[in-house]
Amino acid sequence: MRRTLETIFRRLWGFLGLIVILPLIGVGIALLLPRSYESTATVWALHRYTAVGSTGPESNLEATPAETQANALKELLHTRVFALNVSRSTGLADELRESLGYKVNGLFRSQDIDDAMATEVADNVVVTPNGYNLLSISYTSGNSRVAERIVQNVISQFGGQSSSLALYDGQKLLDAYQGELAKAKEDYDKAVTDEATYLQQHPDKARSTQISDPEYARLHAKTQQAQTSYQNIQTAIDNLRQQLATLGQGSSDLFKVVDSTSPGLPMSRMKSFLLCAGTGLGIALAAIVLYVVMMVRRDRAVYTASDIQKITSLPVMMQTPYLTAGTTALATSQTLPSV
Repeated sequence: MRRTLETIFRRLWGFLGLIVILPLIGVGIALLLPRSYESTATVWALHRYTAVGSTGPESNLEATPAETQANALKELLHTRVFALNVSRSTGLADELRESLGYKVNGLFRSQDIDDAMATEVADNVVVTPNGYNLLSISYTSGNSRVAERIVQNVISQFGGQSSSLALYDGQKLLDAYQGELAKAKEDYDKAVTDEATYLQQHPDKARSTQISDPEYARLHAKTQQAQTSYQNIQTAIDNLRQQLATLGQGSSDLFKVVDSTSPGLPMSRMKSFLLCAGTGLGIALAAIVLYVVMMVRRDRAVYTASDIQKITSLPVMMQTPYLTAGTTALATSQTLPSV
């Protein structure tokens, strides 16, 4: 501890200067950074985000409507097709061309631009549930128009694609049901035909004896079973179509825009100042700690009797009292008297 304190106070003014100068450099960097503009829209979720699956409408009943729609939108933003559709006609491509800073054969590669746009939209569009039904969508850019158009495209693409994706499984299930219905209709028609043919071939059987006839009983039971199966599939198709019609009304049934996208407003520089100054202060403190550790580890001077015991096993016979620098200089400058 003593050596550490001596190292710190020996260079105290240098350390204080480092603590002051580096945060000031950080603030200067923040002043040189371009302004950022944020555009935000507020959306009212009318109900939970629901997908039609094999068990019917499926949704997370433990989450709020805002949370389910925010989660669905976040997942969509991380799909390449959705992210690229959001970035089209916004000016984001031109902005990213400048930041990429390289060309191939004099031209930017379209694949690189698409990758950069998809990553930019997925990582920097912020979707936040702010209440039970309320959620906000925001995006920050160096261009105010780009920020505004990105948020507008997110809302329009979410309203257009969310319903189709939510209905995808239901539509696939409906197609499967249609195939089953056609097969059930064939089985039912065949059972009715077999029963009618048997009666035509046995006109002598009275109505009272048909019930006791085992062959007719088997054919009649098969007809009823085929009819029940056909009706059940038809009922399932009718219910599924009703569910698809309810959820297929697009954004008008999913959410309502409360506050339209505001023009990109310049963000306060205070956050940038604090971030850059904090980074500079952290670097300064880390440098000071590293320097003190190195100096303490390299210090091999002997200050006390216990320090001598660490480097030798010889006993300490006598210890000179504490003397000032002037007294020490005077004592060492005098010659010993002759005997």
